[in-house]
Amino acid sequence: MEYKQGDTVLEGFLAYDGAGPAKKPGVLVVHDWLGVTADTRKRAEQLARMGYVAFAADIYGKGVRPASGKEAGPLAGSYKKDRNLLRARVVAGFDELARQPTWRRTGSPPSATASAARP
Repeated sequence: MEYKQGDTVLEGFLAYDGAGPAKKPGVLVVHDWLGVTADTRKRAEQLARMGYVAFAADIYGKGVRPASGKEAGPLAGSYKKDRNLLRARVVAGFDELARQPTWRRTGSPPSATASAARP
């Protein structure tokens, strides 16, 4: 799903299970250095099955997906150097999660499975 941080279009991934309570606690998922990948989406879907609304935030921007570690290194490094931009992208992801009608601001996980999985 598309959302923005400033003028930059980002493309995150939202996962939730329609069963159970209408509003669920949320988890913000931040991708590894390869960006939002199939693995990132899989993790969000796992969290959704545990009773959360999971939003995988996009730090890099829509369509910016390194094909290898060689490409990812400099890109990820640019965000390590610019912590303000990294923070702004994470906050934009959280804000998008908070806009979801299925998200609940506070409360404990809706199931024993989710509780057991928490550290």
